[in-house]
Amino acid sequence: VAHGGVDLRYTPSSNRANFSSYSNGTWNNINYIGGSEWFQDFCRILKDQNTNKVYAASWSGGLWEREADGSVNLFRGEQYLSRNNLDLNSELYFVSGMALDENGNLWMSNYGGQSELVVKTREGQWYKMKSVAENTNRNAVDVVVDDYGQKWFLSITAGGAVVYNDNGTIENTADDSYRVLKVGAGAGNLPDNNTLSIAKDKDGSIWIGTANGIGIVNCPDLVIKRECESSLKVVQLDEFAGYLFAGQSVKAIAVDGANRKWIGTSNGIWLLSEDGEKIIYRFNEENSPLPSNDINRINIDPVTGDVYVSTDKGLVSFRSTATEGKETNDDKLYIYPNPVPSGFEGMIAVRGIAENSDVRFTDISGQLVYKTKALGGQAVWNGKDYNGRKVQSGVYLVFVVNKDGTQKATGKLIIHR
Repeated sequence: VAHGGVDLRYTPSSNRANFSSYSNGTWNNINYIGGSEWFQDFCRILKDQNTNKVYAASWSGGLWEREADGSVNLFRGEQYLSRNNLDLNSELYFVSGMALDENGNLWMSNYGGQSELVVKTREGQWYKMKSVAENTNRNAVDVVVDDYGQKWFLSITAGGAVVYNDNGTIENTADDSYRVLKVGAGAGNLPDNNTLSIAKDKDGSIWIGTANGIGIVNCPDLVIKRECESSLKVVQLDEFAGYLFAGQSVKAIAVDGANRKWIGTSNGIWLLSEDGEKIIYRFNEENSPLPSNDINRINIDPVTGDVYVSTDKGLVSFRSTATEGKETNDDKLYIYPNPVPSGFEGMIAVRGIAENSDVRFTDISGQLVYKTKALGGQAVWNGKDYNGRKVQSGVYLVFVVNKDGTQKATGKLIIHR
């Protein structure tokens, strides 16, 4: 967890409470980093699951990198990044977003820099991408890599969003291309130029949160060719229809294992269906443990499904029903709690299953008790039959079939009443 380091005007706050990690029920804090007085104001954390490297983005100091063996590297200076364009005599290097591509290259947004997008390759080489001429304020934040290898970043303070294609040649910017998306048909069709959040969903669509709702790019490979723009989804709420989150500042977007969208605003959190047309949950200070309705960031643990929500008054987590799916079922299903204790009122979860599998619960004689579809890589059951009655004590069987019917898995569950 990065503790943050900028105010509402994106000015560094000199926060040396740098970042924390949570593992096995214990918090570990890194409060000070030696080697440079500038390494503070951390705003993003990213772990490379393939190499176990951890990266931290500093809003003044550059890039902090911890190797798998625990050694630390610090990267700041013109040989790596571009210094703040507003004050070329300053020593400030703002890394404001990070993302890994499929080759293990680390892409970074360089807020205030002449080159808004920089990359550290898997081999450790650094390259600065072509400057986006239309992005005169250089206020680049966040990075998302789409399914076509293109990089998306936000140009905050009314700069819209940018999609950048390096054409597969990181070292050569001469063949690069990009497009800036803004408000209006023909200009990108975003709902607002003040962009606040961005995410890629499991279908490859790019969701862009703005100060006036959400724009969705369903054909990102055609945007630079000017054959595709953002679409503004119209949703029905009761007897009224309107654009998705029109009039609201969408400050955070996260996609869970079932491709559902978690949306954070200044008025709490919404969980939307995969297509964004149905509200599954809504959380705020009044109906949940949220310490504040003002949401800063949402991140999801793909293994457990835990949703971590950062607010202006602290951090809270929520155990979701969806986890990241797999291509195949595990040899052994993970069912918990198992056995189910007497008096248990929660959800029984089945993990380790292929994405969107068919899951059936039967009694020991094979009589079907409940059937459902996995949410990503997890299925849940409330322990009740189709009539809403709690099932009796006994042994129950779990049968899982992947979505094309080619692979099966079974498990056993004991329930005490």
